[in-house]
Amino acid sequence: HWNHDIAIIQLGAWEELYPSPLIAYADMEPTTLPSGDHNIAYVLSLMTCPNPNGTPSPEEQVYLNGQYDPERSFFDSAAVLKTSICTHTIQTEGSGSEYDFTMYAIVHPKAVTCLNSDGAEYDRVQALQELGYWVLIYDEPVPKGQISGSTYLRDNVDTDTGIRDLIKLHAFKLEQHPVVVMVDLTTLILQPLDEVINTFLADTPAKAMYTKDYATTLPVTGTNQGINTGLFFL
Repeated sequence: HWNHDIAIIQLGAWEELYPSPLIAYADMEPTTLPSGDHNIAYVLSLMTCPNPNGTPSPEEQVYLNGQYDPERSFFDSAAVLKTSICTHTIQTEGSGSEYDFTMYAIVHPKAVTCLNSDGAEYDRVQALQELGYWVLIYDEPVPKGQISGSTYLRDNVDTDTGIRDLIKLHAFKLEQHPVVVMVDLTTLILQPLDEVINTFLADTPAKAMYTKDYATTLPVTGTNQGINTGLFFL
């Protein structure tokens, strides 16, 4: 059930803004993406590269010979994520699920090539392709200067991953799937999501479904509510 195709969908002239190695991907023809009434899209978004010499996040803590290895960590994390999803779909006999799945990765152009701890570059799109992800390379959908309606949002959008975080909005384009589930490298699926998916589909007015995140919303007051995009249904 591993799919070795790759899909590159262009948005604007990103291949001019971000040169090699993206040129090779820019030359590829867009491919017709999977679809189906029972085919659920799972979308991993990659906005930035990890710090090759910094303290790794929990999902990146893979070491080889005592050395932190971002490339191996990324490959293993993406593989575990996909395996946990596949195990609980119709692709796995005995799972009890009625739904198939397609793995997507929405990758910012600046997050395609990253540095390993030894300074060597590695290509995360290539790694995702080897794992059977459909890769979509997208720039930010809205330039910072064009954000309107909220001065606060425009002035503070560059915190954390900043405006690159908005590439997640491109998940709304996957309209050929009945449900889109946004995940990240800390997500681990432990059982079929059929009950959740069916409940979401039965609630016709529903546009999104998500869990609230209190602990990481600063300041931590116990009442302010963030949104956990590590498991977000569209």
